[in-house]
Amino acid sequence: AGPTAAPRQPQVLTEHTDRVTGLALVGASTLASVSWDLTLRLWQLDAAFDTGAAAGATHASTHVIQNAHDDYILSVAFSPELGQIASSSADQGVKLWDVRCDTDSSPVDADGEMCVPEGKRGKRCCGVLLGHTSDVSCVKWSEPLALWVTSSEDRTVRLWNRGGVQVGEYRPPGDGITALALDRCHGCVIVGTMDAAVRIYAVAPDLSGESLWPFELKLVQTNSGHADAVRCVLHVPERQLYVTASWDRSIRVWRAYSPRTGNGAECADAADLGDAQAEEHDDGSDRQQTYAELHPLTEPKWLRKGGALERRRGEGGLRARRKIKPAEMDDATSKASSALGLKLLELETRLKATFTEPAAKPAPVRRARTSGEAGSMRRAASGREPSSRSVL
Repeated sequence: AGPTAAPRQPQVLTEHTDRVTGLALVGASTLASVSWDLTLRLWQLDAAFDTGAAAGATHASTHVIQNAHDDYILSVAFSPELGQIASSSADQGVKLWDVRCDTDSSPVDADGEMCVPEGKRGKRCCGVLLGHTSDVSCVKWSEPLALWVTSSEDRTVRLWNRGGVQVGEYRPPGDGITALALDRCHGCVIVGTMDAAVRIYAVAPDLSGESLWPFELKLVQTNSGHADAVRCVLHVPERQLYVTASWDRSIRVWRAYSPRTGNGAECADAADLGDAQAEEHDDGSDRQQTYAELHPLTEPKWLRKGGALERRRGEGGLRARRKIKPAEMDDATSKASSALGLKLLELETRLKATFTEPAAKPAPVRRARTSGEAGSMRRAASGREPSSRSVL
C-alpha cells in the first residue's frame, strides 16, 4: 500500500478577539458567530472549505457588526422563515438582524454605538426583544410554533412572536436554567436545570383566560437521573430521542415525548431505542411518577386469601417447628413459638446450670517440711512415744 496522506490542516477563522460563545448556520453556506468581543460576524463556508486554499490559511468574514450589544453576547440563532438572526446578550436583551438587508460601513463611534468597520458590510437591526431582567443565556427559533424562545438568568423561559411581542412566560423549578432546546417534531420546550432534571413543556394556547399571556407552557415529561446540572440537550427526531450532557461527566439518552394526538406523527414511527437508558411517562401526565408507583409492592402468596398462613390458622394456629420439647424446661420455654427461641432458652438453661453448681473445695497447698516435722509424723504413724535423751 502507498504511503498514507497527511491529514489536511483545518481552515481557521480568527477575527474574533475574545471568547466565541455561539454559532448558527444561516442557509447552506453562511456561518454566524458571536463573541464576548461584542461583535456579530458572518463567514462564507464555501471559502473556508475551498480545497485549493493553502493548509492552515485564515479567512476573513464578509459581514461584521461591532458593538452589536452593550454587554457580552451569549447565544445566536437563525430563523429561515423570517430570514432573521437573533443574538442574546448579558445586557438583558435579544436583537434581531435582517439577513436580507445589508448595510454599508460606518465610522467607529467613540461612544460604543453599533458600527460596521471599513471594508466590511453589516446587517440591519430589525427588532429587539425586551423583558428579561437578567442575562439572556440562550435564544432558539421554534419552527413548529413560529416563535422565538429565550431563557435567562432571571430563571424564566419566554416566548415571542414574529413581531417581537412577548406571548408567554414560565418559571421552571430547579433553581436556575442551565440548558435550552426545542423538540423539532412537536415544538416542545426542553429545559435543563440546576437540580439535574430535564423537563419537557408543551406549548399551547391559553384557553382558560387566567394567564397573562396568550400561550402557556404545560409540563408533560420529567427526566431525572443526572447527578449534577444538565448543560446541553439535543433532540434526535430520526430516533425519537433526547440526548443530555451534564456536569456529572455523563451523557444520557431518553425517549422523546410523544403526545397521543397532534402533529409529529412522523416521529412516532422512528426506530426503537433498544437497550439505551430512557425514561418516559406513557400516560402523558404532568407530574413525575413516584418510586412507589414505578415499583408497587406485591403481597406475598402466603399472606393472600387461601394461602399457607390462612390454612395454618384454620388448623388451629401456627404450628411450632419443634413438636417435642424437653420435660425439664420451664414454663417460659414451653411458650416459645420458634426454633430460634427454643434454642436460646436451651442455651440459657445450660449456662445457668454451669454457673449455679457448688464450687469445688480448693486443693491443699503443700509446703516443704523440716526434718523434725518429718520424724514426728513417722513416730506417730508407728505408735511410739518419742524418747528423751539427756544432753551432757
